[in-house]
Formats: sequence, structure tokens, C-alpha cells
Amino acid sequence: MDSKLIDIPNNELDEIINQNIEQSNKVLIVVSFIFEKGLELVFDKLRSFHKPSNITIITSNYLKSTEPKALRKLLVLKSLGAKVYLFDSITSRENFHIKSYYFENEDKNFYSCYIGSSNISFSAFKLSHELNVEINDKRICKEHKEKMLNFLSHPNLLEINEEVISDYEKIYDENKNIFLEFEDNKSEEITVIPFKKPNAVQEEALAVLKKARNELNQNKGLVVMATGLGKTILAALDVVQFKPKKILFVAHREEILIQSKNAFKNFIVNGFKRIRTKKLLKKIPNAEIKQAYIYHKYSKNINWDLNGFMMILVLIGEC
Repeated sequence: MDSKLIDIPNNELDEIINQNIEQSNKVLIVVSFIFEKGLELVFDKLRSFHKPSNITIITSNYLKSTEPKALRKLLVLKSLGAKVYLFDSITSRENFHIKSYYFENEDKNFYSCYIGSSNISFSAFKLSHELNVEINDKRICKEHKEKMLNFLSHPNLLEINEEVISDYEKIYDENKNIFLEFEDNKSEEITVIPFKKPNAVQEEALAVLKKARNELNQNKGLVVMATGLGKTILAALDVVQFKPKKILFVAHREEILIQSKNAFKNFIVNGFKRIRTKKLLKKIPNAEIKQAYIYHKYSKNINWDLNGFMMILVLIGEC
């Protein structure tokens, strides 16, 4: 496949970017704005990149939206060898509205770029309605790379350093940054669930589930618990106990999915690399499932054809 659409929030662009970083030996990111919360989502992969000198990041002061503290975070990457720049849209009086991410590994004939509406922000990666195109065609990817690298010779491209950031801080006003309010959206943040150890009911259920699998060779079961006894936590604890490579979690209401997603992120410390939500319109035998999360540990691509989807663990949320 040479291209496909990546829509947010049905996809999480930061996860896709992190996976591409892992496969690459060159990274080129050119975006209008960078906000600290968004940068944090991909920062660890960039910081641990095996050849930092092959990282190039260009952002701008367009509309005075990029956060100075995000620029200072880029200085950490620069200290490792990355090339980081600020396009001076204010001095040049040129708008800078690009949002693109390029990844390359010539040895593996791997070329990938994402061009669309997502800047580096928590909102644009996870929450807002955004649309980006993934392109894997080698010719188009290299043409994109060439065009982006042309900015390196622009007279108003500044190498980011402390002086550049300090000058920018003098004109930056956080209170007038209209985009920051979207970064403060808490709807996707993880709710910390007070928890010390399984309650008596959860302990009993975990023991029964373990015995059913290990001693009775049962591969299906039903857990019925009253409201407030911790079914979602029980599901997460059972995943920790069972250690599957893949999980399919299905439910008929979105709020159940969101609650479960947050609980799983809390209790599965190492986490699953991909967490996806999908509205399923087709009827599954004996059940009409409208939405589902897939927690997927290894594979890059997820097949949504559930008729042929082999799962190690399937969890059904309460209806």
C-alpha cells in the first residue's frame, strides 16, 4: 500500500510516529507548532534514537504558538547531536503552516512520510479531528524530503539555541496562545484508580480464572459482579496474570471503553504498544458489538476482520 489516511482521534499519531522512529535511521520533522505535552509523547524515542545526528526538526514562531519550553526540550536533543531549527515567520513575514513527518531506512528500503493537519501537540496527536496521509511511495517520500530540506538554506531559518529562545520569550504571551486551551483537555488523561491490592471478590475471581485455564483447560468463561466491585480492574489484573500477546476488548458503549482503557494503562505497567478503538458496524455471531478496543503488543498492522482474527484473550465489557 503506497498511501492511506490516518484520522485522529480514531488513530493516535504519536504511536505511529514512535513506531516509525524505531524502524528508521533518518528522521525529518517539519511542523508549524510544537507544544510540550505533544513533544513528550515522542521525546523518549527521539532521545534514544541510535544516531541523533540523523534527526532534523524544523518548527516556527508562526502566530507565536510554539511553546518556549518545548524549544528548550529540543535543546536536549540538540546536545545529543540532533539538528533543530526555528523558522522565523515573524521577521520573514511568511506564514509557516507545514505539518509533516518523514522517516527513512535505506538499508531496509523503508520510506514513510505523514503529511496533514497534525502539529506536535497532545490534541493533534490524540484528541482533535485531524487528517493525515501516510505515504510509502519511495519517489514521493524522497521528493518530500528534498523540499523540506530546502528550508535549511532559507535566510530566516535559525538554529535553535538559548539566545533564540530568550528572544522569542520576549514576544511570546502564553495567555494569548489560543491553541493551548486544547492542550489542557483532560478527557484522555488517565484517571488514577485508588488501589492497593485486589479485594476479596477479585482475589477469588482471579483464582477461579487461573484454575479454569491451567487445570480445567477452559478457554471461555463469564464473570458476573455487582456494580462497584471492580470488574474493570479485575479484567486488567487478569490480563497481567495471563500475560497475553493480544487483547480484544469489546463493549457497546464508548464510556466503558474509555474507562477500561485508562484502567489498563494504570495496571499494565509496561503497556501495550498499540491501543485502538473501532466502531464495528457488522454483526458478530451471537452478539451485536458496536465498539471495540484492541490492545496489541507486537504487530504493526491490525486486521479488523474479526472473522479471521485470532485472539489470545477476548474481554467483553458489561452491557
